Amino acid sequence: MVIYSHSRLSAFEQCPLRFKFQYIDKIKPDIEQSIEGFLGNKVHDTLEWIYQEVAKGRTFQLDDIIEFYIENWHKGYNPDIKIVKEEYNSEFYFNKGVKFLIDYFLKYSPFKDNTIECEKRVLVDLDNEGRYKLQGYIDRLVHHKDTNIFEIHDYKTGNFLKSQE
Repeated sequence: MVIYSHSRLSAFEQCPLRFKFQYIDKIKPDIEQSIEGFLGNKVHDTLEWIYQEVAKGRTFQLDDIIEFYIENWHKGYNPDIKIVKEEYNSEFYFNKGVKFLIDYFLKYSPFKDNTIECEKRVLVDLDNEGRYKLQGYIDRLVHHKDTNIFEIHDYKTGNFLKSQE
């Protein structure tokens, strides 16, 4: 079975040789992780944690969320994480994550929106035999019972957001 994903297809579109090195030859890149990727992972981990805990009946204060993020950041951060934009340092990116979480808290708290799944893996067959599949993950899936509408949430921490189109 061959599984494709957005990141694999994007890598191929950007550079077929990069795709070969990364996914076929499995050569480790010189830069294991960028600060932008690290920031995205830590914010994502924090949001996933919130909804897992809410499902268990927990309620949150903003301080609880920031404390989790701080601990998670410091557990994973190391000086080998690449900061490409030399005008910024790790503190800049750390604070960017704090601001994102504050904004998120102010908009979505108390987080009781009938989230039914976090990190939901989705596989779509691309052929009748099931040899080729497209894989993706839904960060958060919400079901509005009153309208029977499902919402897919995809967390983004970058400065540039694509339009819905």
